Amino acid sequence: MQGMGVDQTYYQDYTAFPSWRTPTKDQSPSDYDLTLISYKRIEFKQSRSTFFPLLNELVPKQRLLINSATAAAKGIGEGDSVYVESHNALTGETRSIQTVAQLVEFVRPDTVVLHHHYGLWVHPVARESGPTPNALFFTGDGYVTNTADQSFHVNVKVGKVV
Repeated sequence: MQGMGVDQTYYQDYTAFPSWRTPTKDQSPSDYDLTLISYKRIEFKQSRSTFFPLLNELVPKQRLLINSATAAAKGIGEGDSVYVESHNALTGETRSIQTVAQLVEFVRPDTVVLHHHYGLWVHPVARESGPTPNALFFTGDGYVTNTADQSFHVNVKVGKVV
């Protein structure tokens, strides 16, 4: 790629051979101290699973899964309204959503989790179910992003909505 004169930003996130470089997200300011991941719940197949009333009863609203120790350090309690703000380390762009905190032990203290299945829908059953995590992910230079159940590389900060 270098020999062909291609700008580094277009190939720095891909190599055919294993190698390591610091992820772009780690260039974000230090207050963006958590890594956000999104995953599919085992009971749900796709985003439209929330359209089905019986499935929707399982988890009717989006929740931010956050380690209880991390939440305590940030003054966040179970069921508190929280904001999640992501940061693009190359452009400085930020994106933000609001949801409700669910304190758990199975999420690492440096990580937060949002389910893939919510947001952007107008179906009567799924309307008002909460935001999509996709609103927080970046694509483009420095970011390799797919959709659904992927471990995205984006740093976020989380705080209590006052």
